[in-house]
Amino acid sequence: MTRLPNGHKFLVSGLLDDREEVRAAMTKAFLVALLLAMLLATIGSLVIRRHLNRMVHVVAHTATNIADGNLSRRSPRNFTLDPLDCVAASLNRIHERIETLVEENRTMTDGLAHDLRSPLTRICASLEQAGRIAEEEGVNRSLHAIEQEVALMLRMIEDTLEISRAKAGIGREHFEYFDIGLVLRGLFEMYLPLAHVQGVNLTMDCEEELPLFANKGLITRAIANLIENAFKYGLSGKEIALRASASDGQVVVSVTDRGEGIPRERHDEALAKYQRLSRARSVPGMGLGLALVTAVAHLHNGRLTLDDNRPGLVAWLTLPGLRSVPDRAARPTAQAEATRAGQAQPPKQRVSASS
Repeated sequence: MTRLPNGHKFLVSGLLDDREEVRAAMTKAFLVALLLAMLLATIGSLVIRRHLNRMVHVVAHTATNIADGNLSRRSPRNFTLDPLDCVAASLNRIHERIETLVEENRTMTDGLAHDLRSPLTRICASLEQAGRIAEEEGVNRSLHAIEQEVALMLRMIEDTLEISRAKAGIGREHFEYFDIGLVLRGLFEMYLPLAHVQGVNLTMDCEEELPLFANKGLITRAIANLIENAFKYGLSGKEIALRASASDGQVVVSVTDRGEGIPRERHDEALAKYQRLSRARSVPGMGLGLALVTAVAHLHNGRLTLDDNRPGLVAWLTLPGLRSVPDRAARPTAQAEATRAGQAQPPKQRVSASS
């Protein structure tokens, strides 16, 4: 309202409905813009998250292959030269370089081992022949001692090769289905005469059927190494027990003795390659037995653990079991394997034996 000079009043008015409509329109536009911004932010974050997850998946996939020894696998690429493709390309170059170095090292080790094995084998054969024709008793003893040292060197070469191959993931191509219970029973019968000679009470307790998908030769050798260690260092207790069972989807094989055992703080040292405890140095050996078992367990995604038996030592070889039993066409039954081996037994829930 405005007052004019002549005393009259000038009043200008308008409809309030238009202002309310404008205010409502602005509020509505603000809310729509806010919702749209939130939607775009959510979509953008999901896209960025998906991209980062793909990048992390590529890195994790490559790291898993390297850790498992699958050095021939590569990360997938789309060749668009985007950041994800550049990461995959860089990881593939790293993977290829690691594979080249491992293969060069394995080739050199294998070549050196084979080059050493041939002359040592010939020396061993020559010593054996010389021992047969030697007349003096002292010469015979010397030749026999040299022959034993050469045989120990050959065994060291073989074990070192097996450890290197297992750590490199070599041997998975020979995985097969078999019953580890039959393997344990075969080793029990093989070492039973030695137990009788040394006065050891050798016992065995295992479930009737323990199917496993693994390298049968390496598993057999690993268990045999544990048994030999028990005979070497656990004879003072005159008792060795072999056990095998399935627990929580895993197959557990244990070798127990009642000897002096190993102090708990030195368990890791005993599992290392070429490591021998002070009291074990009087016994012939190379310090490779438990290291070989550890490498074989690693190849099968398992583990070797030591525990105190109070007194004595317990060696636990834990291997991943079969989540589902394969069909009979793909896997021979335990009974069929035993029949082929000439050791067929009537089926039962558990097998126990002793010397």
